[in-house]
Amino acid sequence: MATITRPWRIIDLINWGTDHFAEKGISNARREMEWFLCDVLDYQRIDLYIQFEDLLHENNLKKLREMVQ
Repeated sequence: MATITRPWRIIDLINWGTDHFAEKGISNARREMEWFLCDVLDYQRIDLYIQFEDLLHENNLKKLREMVQ
């Protein structure tokens, strides 16, 4: 059975990751999440904000989850 996840927009992930990493005591939490997303999506940092409403596909979410863990 396939796992169903809610759709995640880029901006939602940036905001979630910023909060998550800040709770873990990472001082540059937002930038860390931006780096992860840029790596997963093969984007430049500016692309995250130009395309902030785009949804991530399940395969990219899986890669991101692995990186965050």
